[in-house]
Amino acid sequence: MESTFLGVEIGKRSLIAQRKALNVVSHNLANSHNDFYSRQRVFFGTIDPLYRNDLTRVHRPGQIGQGGEVVAIRRDRDMYLDTRIFKETGALAYWERDKANITELERVYHALEDSNLQEKLDQFWDRWQELTVRGNEPAAREELIQTTQNLTAAIRNKFSQLYALKAETNQKIGEQVTTINNLAQNIADLNRRIESAEAANDNPNDLLDKRDALIEQLSSITAVNVSHNDSDETLVFVNGSILVQGNVANQILTQTAETDKYVDAFVWSNTLEPFEPDQGDLSANFVMRDNYIPREINNLDTLAVNLSYGVNEIHRESFNLYDNKAGDFFITAHPDVRGNGNFDTTQSGTPDSSLIFKVTGNAVLSAEDVIGSEGVLTIGRSGSEQDNNTIQITYRADETIGDLLNKIHNSDGAINAYLNFENQLVLKSRSTTPRYPFAIPYLEDTGDFLSSISQIMIDGTVPFTSSEVNAIDQLRADARFERTPLRHPSSWINIEPDLIEDGGLIGTRGGSNYNAEPGRDKPYGVSEGSGAAAIANLRFDPTLIDNRRTINEYYIEMITAIGSQGNNAQLEIDQFTVGLNALKSLRQSISGVNIDEELANMIAYQQGYQAGARVVKVMDELLETLINQLG
Repeated sequence: MESTFLGVEIGKRSLIAQRKALNVVSHNLANSHNDFYSRQRVFFGTIDPLYRNDLTRVHRPGQIGQGGEVVAIRRDRDMYLDTRIFKETGALAYWERDKANITELERVYHALEDSNLQEKLDQFWDRWQELTVRGNEPAAREELIQTTQNLTAAIRNKFSQLYALKAETNQKIGEQVTTINNLAQNIADLNRRIESAEAANDNPNDLLDKRDALIEQLSSITAVNVSHNDSDETLVFVNGSILVQGNVANQILTQTAETDKYVDAFVWSNTLEPFEPDQGDLSANFVMRDNYIPREINNLDTLAVNLSYGVNEIHRESFNLYDNKAGDFFITAHPDVRGNGNFDTTQSGTPDSSLIFKVTGNAVLSAEDVIGSEGVLTIGRSGSEQDNNTIQITYRADETIGDLLNKIHNSDGAINAYLNFENQLVLKSRSTTPRYPFAIPYLEDTGDFLSSISQIMIDGTVPFTSSEVNAIDQLRADARFERTPLRHPSSWINIEPDLIEDGGLIGTRGGSNYNAEPGRDKPYGVSEGSGAAAIANLRFDPTLIDNRRTINEYYIEMITAIGSQGNNAQLEIDQFTVGLNALKSLRQSISGVNIDEELANMIAYQQGYQAGARVVKVMDELLETLINQLG
């Protein structure tokens, strides 16, 4: 049978339940401005009645209730909405960091110097143009020297800035990987506490909010996928690899990259497989370090090597004020010390490759000349580091040399072919692959074009292969080849020191050929400037780069390409910002604290508490009457 004090007990339970509900309301109000807090809701339940439906119960109608209690305190949260927010957060963070990184690149090219690199290039060509009529004036030569020093210093400075930016980005990546490891460990620790609380039938709502906040912070660094399919553990994936499994966090280890000892590589501690982020701030920094900056350095190297080699080619055939061939205008540096093009690419101590930047034939040709021979020209493929990755270009006997040059130009080959200022065929590398930068990878010809016609190779059917030593033995003795420069020519480009000491050594004059030997051997008059004019005209010569654009246009494209990337990144930012804000607004409508609603609930729970207190008071009065007046 029911106890005499059952009514007091029911009232007490009501007080406890309503007070707990009031505490939840207070907790909600206290966190109303916490963006990562989820509103908590109280769920009430009825305590089992006094009698069970079995043979032991008293045969009386109805069941005696025992009041109510709080059965659960749950948070309002949509996990599927969280998944979408995590994804959008990673995408937005990627484009925001991408935009910031592109801005850093733009600062390199638009630094507050006396003038930008484009203006310095224009001034360089202008000084050469002036020397066509002022070649015998020392002042004009000094102006060229000063202008060249300014130009080369600007190129070297931009390389230094890009390289420093690469080191800075690499440091940022390392710091972000450390942050990922810390977040992963914190999430694993929270998983342990959450699992322990749930095992005791508690509702660890605040711990769940903290975990979601950490995952959202993690998603801004790298995109994550979260799985709650297993009720016993939560899993966090990064690009298909497990970062957190329950209370275990897989750390990311730092190593030195095999391809570049100056940057870090990262592997998973449990599998030693490469760590590759997807989306997020970190992914954008990886793209910056491994794609954008190397691309810009390659572009700057391409500008530097083609500028210096192009000017040097003409300058060597020009005469100085002392009636001698002028030699190089820009300094040259090569990886092979013997001068035969052989180079040790693996740093094993033994040469293993033949690296040449360009080769010039000895025959004087014209673009209108009919080839008169058919064959198949095989050259290395652009962007490939394998010699056997080649393309084939077929030529007919009735085609002109200009037709064949256009075929080479329009192909995916790794060389640029053109006739130089002396109408000799030049084959020049346009490859910037890491293993063979500015090196011709492969040359072969089943016909006579590379051999007897252009006089570059001894026998075109015996290929020139850069992966073999002494490959220059396949070139004719009278063919002139330029060795591949040391890596990153933009870091060391400069005017020859002898020219700084004596401007009279600068070659500005042309000459004539009086003997039977190839080349010019007798200079023109001291005021003649055809050599300087030929160099000045390189400003308008597309063969200096790739037969498609001049060197000035090439630099402008470098800058505009970066600007275009920045504009595209901003468009993506705008798009993902709108989408993410909409998702967060939806989450706020579900999980956010509505102060008006909470105050209304507070009044309801307050009234419920007062009603429970009233029940206790009434039951107390009944018991007092029973005890004092019937005792």
